[in-house]
Amino acid sequence: VINYFSKTHVNMDALQSQLRLFHGEISFLLETLFFVSLGLTFVIDRAEIFMNVVTGLVLVGGLLGIRFLAVRITTAGSEMRVQSGVLTALCAMGLPPATLAIIAVNMGLPHANEFLTLVTYVIIFTNVVTACGSIASMRRHKYPMAEFTKGLEEFV
Repeated sequence: VINYFSKTHVNMDALQSQLRLFHGEISFLLETLFFVSLGLTFVIDRAEIFMNVVTGLVLVGGLLGIRFLAVRITTAGSEMRVQSGVLTALCAMGLPPATLAIIAVNMGLPHANEFLTLVTYVIIFTNVVTACGSIASMRRHKYPMAEFTKGLEEFV
């Protein structure tokens, strides 16, 4: 349709590639700004920090337990069963729970700030679990570091 109306030939593959690149850059910018705003609203209360950290760790433990069961059920009878530990460890949370927490704060819901604090701890802890799980998996399977970094050259 574009070629017909513009009376020129537009390479759609190149256009789609550029649109994907543009979409990725805009998504990164929006996510970065969102997490900056999350960080600005996150408050560490000295009186409640221990309880918040413990509650966050308990929530992450519960999420990991549920994820473990889900991975075991979905990989039953599959060759992916040997990778169930890696699939369980890849549990990083991010934008969806943070979005819901920010919406709760913006709506003025009761205890929304406590919810935001717990969500932030869960995001931090699940990302730590994912990073540690990835490193442990790499070491366990003795993958060379080049295997993990070969796709990064196009982003640098």
